[in-house]
Amino acid sequence: MPSAEELAADIAKSRAVQRKMRWVLAVGGVVAAGLWIAGAGTGAGLIAAAVAAIVAGSGWWITNGHIQDFERQLATLRKPRTAPSASTATRDPSR
Repeated sequence: MPSAEELAADIAKSRAVQRKMRWVLAVGGVVAAGLWIAGAGTGAGLIAAAVAAIVAGSGWWITNGHIQDFERQLATLRKPRTAPSASTATRDPSR
């Protein structure tokens, strides 16, 4: 299992990817608007908007899943481990 520092770095990297996905959606929206204005009636703007939304939405969804998994692993690492109790540690299995 990765260390807490590695997991924290992975979370930071995934959040950076999510920020980039915002830019993908924004740029895709601008391109889609430009296509819609330039070629009204062709549907190219709608297609470009759909592609940008699918790419950004999928990227967001996937990285969000990674972040949740990293946070779950981090919580597991930080959870205190309990030692076996004295009654189970010294118990004779033949009895």
